[in-house]
Amino acid sequence: MPLCILFEAGSRITHVVRLPDGANCFLKPVYAAATAGGFVTGMAQKSICTLDRNCKCCRLVRPGAALTGVCDNFQSADLRNVNMEGVTIENADITCASFDGAKLSGAVLRGVKGTAASFAGADLEYTNLEQSILVGANFNNANLRGANMQQAALEFATFEGADVGGVNFHESIVKETSFMGALGTKTADFSLAEGIATAKGLKV
Repeated sequence: MPLCILFEAGSRITHVVRLPDGANCFLKPVYAAATAGGFVTGMAQKSICTLDRNCKCCRLVRPGAALTGVCDNFQSADLRNVNMEGVTIENADITCASFDGAKLSGAVLRGVKGTAASFAGADLEYTNLEQSILVGANFNNANLRGANMQQAALEFATFEGADVGGVNFHESIVKETSFMGALGTKTADFSLAEGIATAKGLKV
């Protein structure tokens, strides 16, 4: 039985969310915008994601670990509150993974991708998330000061209550992204970012 059926006559599908069971959830713009912070983000962790603390790649995680090319499947990884400072994980699949409360300062997560990923309350200071694809990701209450999110796809992501001071969002996509209650938006670099007019709570 499918988890979602959102087709309507004349609807324009703009996003495809890959679910852990292999099914595809097709989102039209109105529904996707309305569910930012819901199905696509936080609720996805609770409703469609089953976290795995003992995933193969999880066992290799430690401060400073260089995992690029060694392990790239972090789907549903439960890395909540784990110390990952300085870790290097590039181009990995982090669909449904949770990094809530994790220490990721100085980490390199360049090119990571996946829906329903969560970094709520994580320390991402000076973390490199350049060219990542994190549609609907949850960064609520995270510390992102000085992070690099250049050319990242962040549609429908939530940065509510997060500290984004000095973050590089140059050429990123922030369509329908929520910055409600976020700190430091005036010092973040949103030059050439796409979708600024639709971002919520953004003061630049």
